[in-house]
Amino acid sequence: MELREGDVFHHRYTIERFIGRGAAKIVWKAYDLVLQRVVALKILAPQKSEELGRYPPDFEHHMLREARMLAALNKEEGIVQIYDANLDEKTSHFYIAEELINGITLEDYLPSIKSTWPNAIIKKHVPLLFRPLGAMESHGIVHGDLTFQNILVTKDLFKITDFGQSVLASQETSVSSLRYQSPEHVRKEPLTHASDVWQAGVILYRMFTGEFPFEINSERYAAASGLKRELMREHLKKQILTSTPRPPSSFYYGPYLNELIMRCLEKDPVDRLRKIPLRPGDV
Repeated sequence: MELREGDVFHHRYTIERFIGRGAAKIVWKAYDLVLQRVVALKILAPQKSEELGRYPPDFEHHMLREARMLAALNKEEGIVQIYDANLDEKTSHFYIAEELINGITLEDYLPSIKSTWPNAIIKKHVPLLFRPLGAMESHGIVHGDLTFQNILVTKDLFKITDFGQSVLASQETSVSSLRYQSPEHVRKEPLTHASDVWQAGVILYRMFTGEFPFEINSERYAAASGLKRELMREHLKKQILTSTPRPPSSFYYGPYLNELIMRCLEKDPVDRLRKIPLRPGDV
């Protein structure tokens, strides 16, 4: 989709500058002419360029429902605020206008905390991740695609963004996303709050250990093709479904963090952490 600085999208949003492009979205900084404020304007699109504007069945209904539910969470400081969401009839693209965050992704933030004393990280960052998850659960919202890339970090907050984009996943999910997927996601079963808890566990595991709980060699995968690449993907899926990750305690972390993460990574959703822990001893 071609947009340039100064273009007006949906008779409402003046494009100011290009921000970035992800697997399922194109993002611009834009000015809302109606509410007179700057927004992040996200045009949602399937991963393959030739499928732009071709959404899965019931996608519009699903996204509008998600947007309405998220609007009820606009006072939750750990979730990016949604201002507007709709299908642009002129371009046949679905868009979301949301709060523009002056921050960086958790992926980019990670190097800055490696030298921090672990107990300080636990005290600060575990609540930042789990508090918005608790708010989402209370409103029946499932994210389904929590990764380092869609958690934005400001001075004092984690901000969860990119809701509903798991619906746009192509049949071949990228390996970077597959590393975060829960067993029920791999089996293509319905996702629940417990699926988000699993992904929170993967995020915490990587934050504290520097590794994914389930992994394949990225360089070998990039160099592989065809059947070999598919076999590597299937090996990763098998790990997610059947293997137990190396416990955080083996990285010299204490019992609280070890139990917290391992409870998030239980294979059966019923066995996963249910009470959101906000301080040591709450697991």
